[in-house]
Amino acid sequence: MKWLILLFIPLCFINPALSQSKASEDTYSATNISGPWQSNLGRVSFQQRNNVITGTLYYKRGGTARIHGSLAGRQLYFTWRIDGRTYGDGSLTLSGNGHSMSGNYHDIPNNKRDSFNLWR
Repeated sequence: MKWLILLFIPLCFINPALSQSKASEDTYSATNISGPWQSNLGRVSFQQRNNVITGTLYYKRGGTARIHGSLAGRQLYFTWRIDGRTYGDGSLTLSGNGHSMSGNYHDIPNNKRDSFNLWR
């Protein structure tokens, strides 16, 4: 047992990434994206509970879409639905300062992909 402890401690000093990667993940997992956002598609309101995200997109042209997803590190993976015929999925990457997200969405029935960018 003493040998295992003696071998592990030097590894942390030799490879600082072993101890820093976990700290980096914890920093991003603690990020809360709840609240109002602006986007290239319209206004967005998110609610976050742990890593589960729900929200509403209020389109500039009128109408709303419900968003459901999960935050994994700085990645938000989501599905969205306007009605029974218009729905899709997408992903967003949260910036380092937590004030913007960029990514894309996929309109599955129409096989359309486009950019989705948010800021606050």
